[in-house]
Amino acid sequence: MCGDGKHKKSNFDTEIPHARKRSTLLPAFIVIFYLLTGLSRKLNHVLYTLRNTLLHIDSFSINISINARNESVRTVLKKHSEFLERYMGQKVAAVAPRPVNFDSS
Repeated sequence: MCGDGKHKKSNFDTEIPHARKRSTLLPAFIVIFYLLTGLSRKLNHVLYTLRNTLLHIDSFSINISINARNESVRTVLKKHSEFLERYMGQKVAAVAPRPVNFDSS
């Protein structure tokens, strides 16, 4: 039987049909994985930067509103002290001390 050239193929000679597809798809999956990983990192960086920027803007606007409020309080105290000085002859400090139980909220 072996001498007629028609020998039985072993398992190593047979080709598995889906093995070739899997081996060509694996590099594609690896490339897609790395692209998505890089995209995810960039997106996380953008979101982190955006979050920090928004927090900075928010704290800046809070500081501006607090400064504006303090400025208006200073203006009122200054006008009040000028009024007392002009009409009542009393000298007062332009900035009044806060009471002990002062609540700023």
